[in-house]
Amino acid sequence: MKNITLFFLSFLFTSFLFAQEKQYTAREVAKVAVFPGCESIAQSDHQGLQRCLQQGLTELLSQHLKGFAEKMNKLEITQAYAKIQFVISKEGKITEIEALKGGTPELGIAAVKAMKLIAASLSNFQPAELEGGNKVKMVFQLPIRYSIPPKTSETPETAHSSQTEKTPDFDFNELIISTLIAEKEMYEVRINKEEDRIKVYETSTGEDIFLGNFISASELLEIEPYKSLILAQGDFNLLTESKIEGEMYRFYINKNPDGLVYIYKLNKGVEKLEKTVSEMEFMNDTSYLNLLIKN
Repeated sequence: MKNITLFFLSFLFTSFLFAQEKQYTAREVAKVAVFPGCESIAQSDHQGLQRCLQQGLTELLSQHLKGFAEKMNKLEITQAYAKIQFVISKEGKITEIEALKGGTPELGIAAVKAMKLIAASLSNFQPAELEGGNKVKMVFQLPIRYSIPPKTSETPETAHSSQTEKTPDFDFNELIISTLIAEKEMYEVRINKEEDRIKVYETSTGEDIFLGNFISASELLEIEPYKSLILAQGDFNLLTESKIEGEMYRFYINKNPDGLVYIYKLNKGVEKLEKTVSEMEFMNDTSYLNLLIKN
Protein backbone atom coordinates (compact mmCIF):
# COMPACT_ATOMS: atom_id res chain seq x y z
CA MET A 1 0.00 0.00 0.00
CA LYS A 2 1.34 3.39 -0.89
CA ASN A 3 0.11 6.71 0.47
CA ILE A 4 -0.16 9.46 -2.17
CA THR A 5 -2.29 12.58 -1.89
CA LEU A 6 -3.67 14.83 -4.59
CA PHE A 7 -1.83 17.59 -2.77
CA PHE A 8 1.44 15.85 -3.67
CA LEU A 9 0.26 15.25 -7.24
CA SER A 10 -0.43 18.96 -7.58
CA PHE A 11 3.00 19.68 -6.16
CA LEU A 12 4.54 17.32 -8.68
CA PHE A 13 3.05 19.09 -11.72
CA THR A 14 3.20 22.68 -10.53
CA SER A 15 6.72 23.32 -11.79
CA PHE A 16 7.77 24.00 -8.23
CA LEU A 17 11.27 25.19 -9.20
CA PHE A 18 11.31 28.50 -11.06
CA ALA A 19 14.25 30.27 -12.65
CA GLN A 20 15.04 33.89 -11.89
CA GLU A 21 18.18 35.90 -12.60
CA LYS A 22 21.17 33.92 -11.35
CA GLN A 23 18.83 31.30 -9.87
CA TYR A 24 18.49 27.83 -11.33
CA THR A 25 15.96 25.04 -11.49
CA ALA A 26 16.58 21.35 -10.93
CA ARG A 27 16.49 20.84 -14.69
CA GLU A 28 19.30 23.33 -15.21
CA VAL A 29 21.83 21.98 -12.75
CA ALA A 30 24.04 18.92 -12.76
CA LYS A 31 23.62 18.48 -9.00
CA VAL A 32 20.59 19.72 -7.06
CA ALA A 33 20.84 21.16 -3.57
CA VAL A 34 20.79 18.43 -0.92
CA PHE A 35 18.85 18.81 2.34
CA PRO A 36 20.85 17.79 5.46
CA GLY A 37 20.16 14.10 6.02
CA CYS A 38 19.36 13.31 2.38
CA GLU A 39 22.96 12.67 1.34
CA SER A 40 22.41 8.92 0.86
CA ILE A 41 20.11 9.58 -2.15
CA ALA A 42 21.89 9.43 -5.50
CA GLN A 43 22.53 12.80 -7.15
CA SER A 44 20.97 11.43 -10.33
CA ASP A 45 17.65 11.05 -8.49
CA HIS A 46 16.55 14.70 -8.64
CA GLN A 47 12.94 13.86 -7.79
CA GLY A 48 13.98 11.78 -4.78
CA LEU A 49 16.20 14.56 -3.45
CA GLN A 50 13.45 17.16 -3.92
CA ARG A 51 10.94 14.89 -2.18
CA CYS A 52 13.37 14.33 0.70
CA LEU A 53 13.85 18.10 1.02
CA GLN A 54 10.10 18.65 1.04
CA GLN A 55 9.54 16.00 3.70
CA GLY A 56 12.33 17.33 5.89
CA LEU A 57 11.09 20.91 5.78
CA THR A 58 7.47 19.81 6.25
CA GLU A 59 8.38 18.05 9.50
CA LEU A 60 10.22 21.11 10.78
CA LEU A 61 7.39 23.45 9.76
CA SER A 62 4.86 21.20 11.49
CA GLN A 63 6.76 21.64 14.75
CA HIS A 64 7.04 25.41 14.40
CA LEU A 65 3.40 25.91 13.35
CA LYS A 66 1.73 24.00 16.19
CA GLY A 67 0.38 27.22 17.66
CA PHE A 68 -1.35 28.20 14.41
CA ALA A 69 -4.41 26.14 15.41
CA GLU A 70 -5.29 28.83 17.93
CA LYS A 71 -5.03 31.49 15.25
CA MET A 72 -7.37 29.50 13.00
CA ASN A 73 -9.92 29.21 15.79
CA LYS A 74 -9.87 32.99 16.16
CA LEU A 75 -10.31 33.38 12.40
CA GLU A 76 -13.13 30.81 12.50
CA ILE A 77 -11.62 28.75 9.69
CA THR A 78 -10.77 25.04 9.59
CA GLN A 79 -8.45 24.93 6.56
CA ALA A 80 -5.61 27.19 5.49
CA TYR A 81 -3.28 27.15 2.48
CA ALA A 82 -0.11 29.00 1.61
CA LYS A 83 2.93 28.68 -0.62
CA ILE A 84 6.36 29.93 0.31
CA GLN A 85 9.38 30.44 -1.90
CA PHE A 86 13.01 30.45 -0.86
CA VAL A 87 16.47 30.24 -2.37
CA ILE A 88 19.22 27.81 -1.40
CA SER A 89 22.34 29.92 -1.74
CA LYS A 90 25.72 28.97 -3.13
CA GLU A 91 26.83 28.62 0.51
CA GLY A 92 24.02 26.15 1.25
CA LYS A 93 21.88 28.57 3.28
CA ILE A 94 18.12 29.14 3.02
CA THR A 95 17.63 32.77 1.94
CA GLU A 96 15.12 35.10 0.28
CA ILE A 97 12.12 33.54 2.04
CA GLU A 98 8.75 34.94 1.00
CA ALA A 99 5.07 33.99 0.91
CA LEU A 100 3.54 33.98 -2.56
CA LYS A 101 0.18 35.50 -3.40
CA GLY A 102 -2.98 33.49 -2.85
CA GLY A 103 -4.14 31.20 -0.10
CA THR A 104 -4.46 32.26 3.54
CA PRO A 105 -2.32 35.36 4.26
CA GLU A 106 -2.06 34.57 7.99
CA LEU A 107 -0.58 31.14 7.27
CA GLY A 108 1.84 32.65 4.78
CA ILE A 109 3.09 35.12 7.39
CA ALA A 110 3.43 32.39 10.02
CA ALA A 111 5.20 30.05 7.60
CA VAL A 112 7.75 32.71 6.59
CA LYS A 113 8.50 33.42 10.25
CA ALA A 114 8.88 29.69 10.92
CA MET A 115 11.14 29.21 7.89
CA LYS A 116 13.42 32.02 9.06
CA LEU A 117 13.81 30.27 12.43
CA ILE A 118 14.48 26.97 10.65
CA ALA A 119 17.02 28.60 8.34
CA ALA A 120 18.88 30.06 11.31
CA SER A 121 19.24 26.70 13.05
CA LEU A 122 19.51 24.23 10.15
CA SER A 123 22.85 22.82 9.01
CA ASN A 124 24.01 23.88 5.57
CA PHE A 125 22.68 22.19 2.44
CA GLN A 126 25.00 20.84 -0.18
CA PRO A 127 24.52 23.64 -2.74
CA ALA A 128 23.45 23.05 -6.33
CA GLU A 129 26.17 22.79 -8.94
CA LEU A 130 26.47 23.22 -12.69
CA GLU A 131 28.56 21.03 -14.95
CA GLY A 132 32.14 21.78 -14.04
CA GLY A 133 31.38 22.13 -10.33
CA ASN A 134 30.35 25.80 -10.18
CA LYS A 135 28.04 26.32 -7.21
CA VAL A 136 24.81 28.21 -7.96
CA LYS A 137 21.62 29.41 -6.29
CA MET A 138 18.54 27.18 -6.57
CA VAL A 139 15.00 28.44 -6.04
CA PHE A 140 12.32 26.26 -4.50
CA GLN A 141 8.59 26.59 -3.77
CA LEU A 142 6.82 24.70 -1.00
CA PRO A 143 3.01 24.51 -0.67
CA ILE A 144 1.64 24.22 2.88
CA ARG A 145 -1.72 23.02 4.10
CA TYR A 146 -2.99 23.30 7.68
CA SER A 147 -6.34 22.05 8.92
CA ILE A 148 -8.17 21.58 12.20
CA PRO A 149 -11.39 19.70 12.97
CA PRO A 150 -14.58 21.84 12.92
CA LYS A 151 -15.71 23.06 16.35
CA THR A 152 -12.62 21.56 17.90
CA SER A 153 -12.28 21.34 21.65
CA GLU A 154 -9.05 19.33 21.70
CA THR A 155 -5.77 20.53 23.08
CA PRO A 156 -3.30 22.11 20.63
CA GLU A 157 -1.30 18.87 20.61
CA THR A 158 -4.25 16.89 19.25
CA ALA A 159 -6.29 19.57 17.51
CA HIS A 160 -3.93 20.59 14.75
CA SER A 161 -2.83 18.78 11.68
CA SER A 162 -0.56 19.83 8.84
CA GLN A 163 0.53 18.75 5.42
CA THR A 164 1.87 15.53 6.99
CA GLU A 165 -1.55 14.36 8.17
CA LYS A 166 -2.44 10.89 6.97
CA THR A 167 -4.81 10.27 4.13
CA PRO A 168 -6.34 6.91 3.28
CA ASP A 169 -3.96 4.24 2.08
CA PHE A 170 -4.99 2.46 -1.10
CA ASP A 171 -3.52 -0.27 -3.21
CA PHE A 172 -2.63 0.37 -6.83
CA ASN A 173 -0.22 -0.63 -9.53
CA GLU A 174 -0.34 2.63 -11.49
CA LEU A 175 -2.07 5.90 -10.64
CA ILE A 176 -3.07 8.61 -13.14
CA ILE A 177 -1.61 11.97 -12.13
CA SER A 178 -2.34 13.94 -15.29
CA THR A 179 -4.21 13.67 -18.57
CA LEU A 180 -2.89 15.61 -21.55
CA ILE A 181 -5.17 16.36 -24.50
CA ALA A 182 -3.79 17.28 -27.92
CA GLU A 183 -5.76 17.94 -31.11
CA LYS A 184 -6.09 14.26 -31.96
CA GLU A 185 -4.24 12.45 -29.19
CA MET A 186 -4.79 11.90 -25.50
CA TYR A 187 -2.05 10.90 -23.08
CA GLU A 188 -2.18 9.62 -19.52
CA VAL A 189 0.71 10.32 -17.18
CA ARG A 190 0.90 7.74 -14.40
CA ILE A 191 3.02 6.89 -11.39
CA ASN A 192 4.07 3.24 -11.25
CA LYS A 193 4.29 2.08 -7.64
CA GLU A 194 6.70 -0.82 -8.03
CA GLU A 195 9.15 0.86 -10.40
CA ASP A 196 8.80 4.34 -8.83
CA ARG A 197 8.73 5.79 -12.32
CA ILE A 198 6.47 8.09 -14.31
CA LYS A 199 4.97 6.33 -17.31
CA VAL A 200 3.16 7.85 -20.30
CA TYR A 201 0.48 6.09 -22.33
CA GLU A 202 -1.48 7.15 -25.39
CA THR A 203 -5.15 6.38 -24.76
CA SER A 204 -6.75 8.01 -27.82
CA THR A 205 -8.03 4.72 -29.27
CA GLY A 206 -9.35 3.33 -26.00
CA GLU A 207 -6.30 1.10 -25.64
CA ASP A 208 -3.28 1.87 -23.47
CA ILE A 209 -0.25 2.28 -25.74
CA PHE A 210 2.91 2.56 -23.64
CA LEU A 211 5.16 5.41 -24.81
CA GLY A 212 7.96 5.62 -22.27
CA ASN A 213 9.39 5.81 -18.75
CA PHE A 214 10.56 8.97 -17.00
CA ILE A 215 12.52 9.27 -13.78
CA SER A 216 10.84 12.52 -12.75
CA ALA A 217 8.33 15.17 -13.73
CA SER A 218 11.27 17.44 -14.53
CA GLU A 219 12.48 14.96 -17.13
CA LEU A 220 8.99 14.72 -18.64
CA LEU A 221 8.81 18.52 -18.89
CA GLU A 222 11.83 18.47 -21.18
CA ILE A 223 10.12 16.29 -23.81
CA GLU A 224 7.64 17.34 -26.50
CA PRO A 225 4.71 17.20 -26.92
CA TYR A 226 4.31 16.72 -23.15
CA LYS A 227 6.04 19.97 -22.20
CA SER A 228 3.76 22.10 -24.40
CA LEU A 229 0.61 20.24 -23.34
CA ILE A 230 1.43 20.60 -19.63
CA LEU A 231 2.19 24.31 -19.99
CA ALA A 232 -0.99 24.80 -22.03
CA GLN A 233 -3.06 23.57 -19.10
CA GLY A 234 -2.44 26.84 -17.32
CA ASP A 235 -3.30 26.96 -13.63
CA PHE A 236 -5.20 23.66 -13.56
CA ASN A 237 -4.03 20.09 -14.06
CA LEU A 238 -6.54 17.72 -15.68
CA LEU A 239 -6.38 14.52 -13.65
CA THR A 240 -8.69 12.47 -15.84
CA GLU A 241 -11.90 12.48 -17.82
CA SER A 242 -14.45 9.71 -17.55
CA LYS A 243 -17.99 8.84 -18.49
CA ILE A 244 -20.32 8.46 -15.50
CA GLU A 245 -23.93 7.35 -16.04
CA GLY A 246 -23.68 8.34 -19.70
CA GLU A 247 -22.27 11.81 -19.04
CA MET A 248 -18.64 12.84 -19.60
CA TYR A 249 -16.85 14.51 -16.68
CA ARG A 250 -13.43 16.05 -16.21
CA PHE A 251 -11.61 16.28 -12.89
CA TYR A 252 -9.11 19.07 -12.25
CA ILE A 253 -6.82 20.16 -9.43
CA ASN A 254 -5.32 23.62 -9.02
CA LYS A 255 -1.57 23.79 -9.62
CA ASN A 256 -1.55 26.33 -6.80
CA PRO A 257 -2.85 23.90 -4.17
CA ASP A 258 -6.17 24.85 -2.61
CA GLY A 259 -7.23 21.41 -1.38
CA LEU A 260 -10.07 21.07 -3.89
CA VAL A 261 -10.96 18.89 -6.85
CA TYR A 262 -12.99 20.64 -9.55
CA ILE A 263 -15.52 18.48 -11.37
CA TYR A 264 -16.76 19.66 -14.78
CA LYS A 265 -19.46 18.14 -16.98
CA LEU A 266 -18.54 18.08 -20.66
CA ASN A 267 -21.40 18.76 -23.08
CA LYS A 268 -20.68 19.11 -26.82
CA GLY A 269 -17.12 20.11 -26.05
CA VAL A 270 -18.12 22.78 -23.51
CA GLU A 271 -17.11 22.39 -19.85
CA LYS A 272 -19.48 23.44 -17.08
CA LEU A 273 -18.46 23.33 -13.42
CA GLU A 274 -20.76 20.90 -11.63
CA LYS A 275 -19.22 20.99 -8.16
CA THR A 276 -16.04 21.00 -6.13
CA VAL A 277 -15.09 18.46 -3.50
CA SER A 278 -12.29 18.55 -0.98
CA GLU A 279 -9.17 16.53 -1.56
CA MET A 280 -9.98 14.37 1.46
CA GLU A 281 -13.54 13.74 0.25
CA PHE A 282 -12.20 12.74 -3.16
CA MET A 283 -9.62 10.38 -1.65
CA ASN A 284 -12.22 8.77 0.63
CA ASP A 285 -14.76 8.18 -2.15
CA THR A 286 -13.86 4.98 -4.02
CA SER A 287 -16.12 5.95 -6.92
CA TYR A 288 -13.82 8.92 -7.56
CA LEU A 289 -10.57 7.24 -6.63
CA ASN A 290 -11.15 4.28 -8.91
CA LEU A 291 -11.11 6.66 -11.87
CA LEU A 292 -7.40 7.17 -11.26
CA ILE A 293 -6.28 3.67 -10.27
CA LYS A 294 -4.86 1.37 -12.93
CA ASN A 295 -4.17 -2.18 -11.71
